Amino acid sequence: MSVLLLVGCASEPVPLVTREQSGCLAAPLIGLLVSDSQFGTRVAVANGASEPEPVVVWGPGFAARRQGAEVEVRDPSGAVVAITGRSYSIGGGYVNAGEVGIPGLASSVPVWVVCGEVAPA
Repeated sequence: MSVLLLVGCASEPVPLVTREQSGCLAAPLIGLLVSDSQFGTRVAVANGASEPEPVVVWGPGFAARRQGAEVEVRDPSGAVVAITGRSYSIGGGYVNAGEVGIPGLASSVPVWVVCGEVAPA
């Protein structure tokens, strides 16, 4: 007699910054999507600069869940659109941190508002 033991990892919600977008530049930001315990996700841009990694602001209805060591970002329909630890080209644009109104976010931190395609880079 054999016994198959399946051990699953339950996913847990991760805070994610979302907001309505008004207008869209849809320029691509290319970099490694990384998790952030306070804001959900950031993008590590390989440009050699020592600037802070931009906080990513997703559209309304987007959500994030931890899956093992990574965070999955899901669109309003529940489809996975991005996973931390992978590089993406993320359509959108930079906004002033003060315009977004994210509690705890310093005004000097760059903010990338997603409003275009998110595609593997």
